Amino acid sequence: MNADAILQVSVSANQKLYDKITRGDGVMCDALRELMKDEFDKTVTETKETEKKDFAMNMLNGNEPLSKITKYTKLSKEEVLELAKKNGITVVQ
Repeated sequence: MNADAILQVSVSANQKLYDKITRGDGVMCDALRELMKDEFDKTVTETKETEKKDFAMNMLNGNEPLSKITKYTKLSKEEVLELAKKNGITVVQ
């Protein structure tokens, strides 16, 4: 996308200014935050899903029962069973 290329060139050419705007006082300027909102939201959602699956894997490897895994990870029974199958783990009922 052209806008992405323009933004990347602008950031590269003005790195000190962008650092000051985004990190200077610990608060990102409103315009930049709004510009990046969708990407931030997507990243947060993906990170939460990854963390839930990592936690479920730890519980599966610890032989925790399926009911406990679904309760603490908020993953569905089907999601946990699929994760276990994909990784060759027997699920404790």
